[in-house]
Amino acid sequence: MSLTSDESPTEGLSKFFNVIWGEVEGFVYLPTLDRKSNEWHKVFFPWPSYEKAVIQHVLSGTARGLDVYYSPAIYKGEGPTKPGRPVKENIKGSNVIWVEFDGNAEDYQTLLGQSDGDGTGGPQTGAQRVPEPTVRVQSSLDGHEHVYWRVDEFMEGYKSWEDKNRSITYNLRSDTSGWDATQILRPPYTQNYKRDRPVTVITQDGPVYKREAFDHLSPPPQIVTENIVIDELPSVESVIAKYPWDEEHFKMFMDPVIEEGKRSAALMRMGYFCIEAGMTDTEAYAVLYNADERWGKYKGRADQKRRLVDIIDRARQKHPNPTAGLTFAGLLGQKNIQTGRSLTYGFKDFLDSDIKVEWAIEGLLEVGGLGMLASMPGVGKTQVSIQLGICMALGRDFLRWKIPEPRKVVLLSLEMSHVGLKIFMETIAAGYSEEDVKALNEMFIVVPLGENIALDKPDGLKFVESLLDDIQPGLILIDSIGKLSMEDLSEKTAKSLNEKFGYLRNKYNASMWFIHHNRKASDGNKKPTDLSDVYGNQYLTAEMTSVLILWPHPAGAEVISVKSRLAAKAPTFLATRDEHLTFSVAPDSDTMQLAERLTSDGNTDDGPASASLTF
Repeated sequence: MSLTSDESPTEGLSKFFNVIWGEVEGFVYLPTLDRKSNEWHKVFFPWPSYEKAVIQHVLSGTARGLDVYYSPAIYKGEGPTKPGRPVKENIKGSNVIWVEFDGNAEDYQTLLGQSDGDGTGGPQTGAQRVPEPTVRVQSSLDGHEHVYWRVDEFMEGYKSWEDKNRSITYNLRSDTSGWDATQILRPPYTQNYKRDRPVTVITQDGPVYKREAFDHLSPPPQIVTENIVIDELPSVESVIAKYPWDEEHFKMFMDPVIEEGKRSAALMRMGYFCIEAGMTDTEAYAVLYNADERWGKYKGRADQKRRLVDIIDRARQKHPNPTAGLTFAGLLGQKNIQTGRSLTYGFKDFLDSDIKVEWAIEGLLEVGGLGMLASMPGVGKTQVSIQLGICMALGRDFLRWKIPEPRKVVLLSLEMSHVGLKIFMETIAAGYSEEDVKALNEMFIVVPLGENIALDKPDGLKFVESLLDDIQPGLILIDSIGKLSMEDLSEKTAKSLNEKFGYLRNKYNASMWFIHHNRKASDGNKKPTDLSDVYGNQYLTAEMTSVLILWPHPAGAEVISVKSRLAAKAPTFLATRDEHLTFSVAPDSDTMQLAERLTSDGNTDDGPASASLTF
């Protein structure tokens, strides 16, 4: 199947993916990376039935400034519509063998087809013949390529063809971090935002091979194993003292920082020097590990040990050229893996699509949604919102709304100090049983900061993430939204905050609920209870699923729904408050008529309508 550079991106991607994946049914994996937030978005699509949606996903992701990747492997699912994790155990198989070059692709053309049993002319001693590739893709700068060989028979599992990837990698001196069965690569017609370069097809009309064409390829022997015990490494100081160092390598090793893009080469040079100096595998590993912990190429990655061992192994096999790799941290977890959907539908197809709202609070707040409660001071907005959080944590109904299941809640208290909030919460806790309080200790996490967090700034976002990473909440409750920026709530600030809210919701699959203020009453607007009366720029409420306003009443507060994006607005009702600051719906079928019958001192036939303690 031919791919030509003058085709439209849609046509070109269709042909490319059909070369890579063919007609084999399964799940295909196309994660994206937002470099601004360093957040991965993990998406699977059923293949080939969702081919159009796959192409739309690639092109729309690129258009939104995301780095788009894909896996050449095809994965199994846990059902017809549910993918598993992107791990080797879930791989169904592959139609292609591939390698990745990170700057030295121009060298491999001279090695193709060479076979040299005595080690004098081939890429390595006993080199094995590698045929011409089927497809070559340039991933960024010259010399950076992904090279594919298509076979005419689907290769099930991963072991046999992963070994071929590794064998070709070592024969052609390509990137040793690129041969894994779970590797992700950049598809053509996308943008490499790291290098600010397009990803393009170089050649596309190479042959399709019989599977037997690669049977002669066997992976090079793994001279160095992963049996190195990290806890038993010698000190790097003792290793340095034991062996002679030239000035060039010692200076490089002592450098605290290596420029991004040069770290892999530096590690390879260091590994080659270590082996030439006569170090044992364990000693070489101690040096490389120390350097990598400072330079940060593989630091923090689950495969750090494997990568460093590969460097030592290549050095032992006397491969002089450096290697390189990309960092794909955070892609193996199950959290936030999604099944992709089409971006375009026929009218009836759209109506028939199996998309349902997953409610955190039925009719009020969806999972991953945004909600807000606003009022003037002293009405009880903080009390009502904490009650909402407690109900969520315990899985109990909140006022007129049902909560399907309990979810972990975190309260970021930016308005009240630790002391003030503690007095407040003690009053609330007195209304709950000992068993409830014990459950809330696990499910309702309080963060009593009592000061602003500039969430719209990188440092503020990192701080919030550091808190939430440990908690992994289902609901993020923030008092108040005005404390999330050092700036006025202008259009620019509101849009910036909305962007950060979207990031946090996606990362934790969490809903968010904000406490806020509405505008003061005036001669022209004595009861500011419309959506436009929420304080700040209109964009602040634009992304909200639901917005409630509390209005003071002698019996407690009117609860007024001013926005409900996904369900009908709840009718305005009266909520009364008890001595534990807990609100309940007034016991009358028409609560607003009940409110009109209230006496001027705020009492009903049932006694005092509200507690004297207000916050």
